[in-house]
Amino acid sequence: MSITERSVARPVTTMMVFLIVITLGSIGFRYLPIDLLPPIEYPQLSVVVNYSNVGPEEMELLVTEQVENALAGVANVEQLRSNSAEGRSWVSLSFAQGTNIDEASNDVRAALDRLRRSLPDDADPPRIWKFDPNDAPIVMIGARSNRELSDLTRVLEREVAKNFEQIPGVGSIDIWGGVYREIQVDLSRPAHLQPAHRHGCGAGDWTRERDTAGRQR
Repeated sequence: MSITERSVARPVTTMMVFLIVITLGSIGFRYLPIDLLPPIEYPQLSVVVNYSNVGPEEMELLVTEQVENALAGVANVEQLRSNSAEGRSWVSLSFAQGTNIDEASNDVRAALDRLRRSLPDDADPPRIWKFDPNDAPIVMIGARSNRELSDLTRVLEREVAKNFEQIPGVGSIDIWGGVYREIQVDLSRPAHLQPAHRHGCGAGDWTRERDTAGRQR
């Protein structure tokens, strides 16, 4: 006798089985946890190195290739990608599924510690970034004012952002689209009709003077 024939021959038993399944399903659904951003761990790490005022080709040669060679020997790496931009090098590592990302992060940090002496002295220390969906911004606020955009940026940084940071549970605040005051020095233009290098002043001298003035403030 097939299942269909038995179900038709015993309707009460069939109905009871269905009721039990529906009841258990309803109870289980009631206690099923719901999370907007469930804890998901991606087996991926990124290494970022900043080196101000350096072009993409120089970043590729001086930083990116060095980092790639140092990280190529890390265990369980399936894919390694890199990108070099002006003043910034980015290297992404994808690991095999099931890899303990904390242990992988320690291996990457150890490799970068050995690499540090090979990088340029002016380059920032490598930073390791682990992708986490919980780091995505949950609130985005726009600001508009009759003030100058530079004044509005200063108010947002010095007043609004600091007040938001004091709210319990706030991890970080980023400000986008602001305007910042800057001083541009064009060494290709002649000063008093004489190029700067004719006076024995090159780009390195200007950079050292700028850094010295910034530390004295």
